[in-house]
Amino acid sequence: MAKASGTGRMKIQGSYARPASLRFDGSTLRMRRKRKGWTLKHLALRSGMAGSIICRMERGQVKNPSLNTIVRLSLSLGCTCENLCTKH
Repeated sequence: MAKASGTGRMKIQGSYARPASLRFDGSTLRMRRKRKGWTLKHLALRSGMAGSIICRMERGQVKNPSLNTIVRLSLSLGCTCENLCTKH
């Protein structure tokens, strides 16, 4: 479950298990961020994550982020986890 903190960052409570059939897609993350007109810094502030990690995820350098990370990004972008993943 996500809760908004006083800083506007998302706090994720609990843990999640990712279905084996879903694989994170960094190019989709970048597309969704740019579609909103957001910079890496803006998404980093909204999600409570480091911009450098988000940048590495978008470039495909982080291939298997935790589901908590995907949840945090999807909540910040207003989409589902499945929207940031591809099925294989």
